Amino acid sequence: MINIRRQRLVQLISKYPTQQKLADEIGVTNGYISQLVRGHREIGEKMARKIEAKLGLADGYLDNDECLDYTSANGNHEVIKLGRFTRVPVVGMIRPNGSTWEGMEMNSLGDGFINYATKDLKAYAIRCMGDALKPRIKDGEYVIIEPDMPVLSGDEVAILSLDGEYMLKTFEYTRNGKLYYTSINEDTLKESIELDQIKGFYLISAIVKAINFYPAA
Repeated sequence: MINIRRQRLVQLISKYPTQQKLADEIGVTNGYISQLVRGHREIGEKMARKIEAKLGLADGYLDNDECLDYTSANGNHEVIKLGRFTRVPVVGMIRPNGSTWEGMEMNSLGDGFINYATKDLKAYAIRCMGDALKPRIKDGEYVIIEPDMPVLSGDEVAILSLDGEYMLKTFEYTRNGKLYYTSINEDTLKESIELDQIKGFYLISAIVKAINFYPAA
């Protein structure tokens, strides 16, 4: 039941402009919602009923695990159950820009997908080329990115620049208009980037082997 409630909460978040907006409607902090989503706190009976009441939902809504209609990342209207394996589209590949991984350009890879049990229907995959991120990410492996999932300190993230380039880093925190991060491979001195210099930063939920790629039929 606890897992069902968490999945339903993730679904509810996707219906709001931001997670903060949903937190405001419920009357809790954004950080508290993140803890519920990531399983660091359980959604007990009292909290489940509070969420339903605050959002104008029927009693027991969060306990219902029936399939619902969604629009998938590729725009197709589908009926799926959150957390089940689904086709996550591969949108391209990234490779070093010059001699470093500080800038990574998206390139067309062609149609294909990764089977992955995502709770985020906007999830997508990117193929990583080169050995700059070994041993964490090897040449030809894929990262699964879930842009609608909350990001906590210590999570691996994809930071998207205004010009469409990616950095794969370990998120530390945001403060005073800056995002602080460290290397994805090891603990290093924190670096930072101005938040107004990026489009966003998104959770890397998994790293998968190249064998898990399926070309589109």
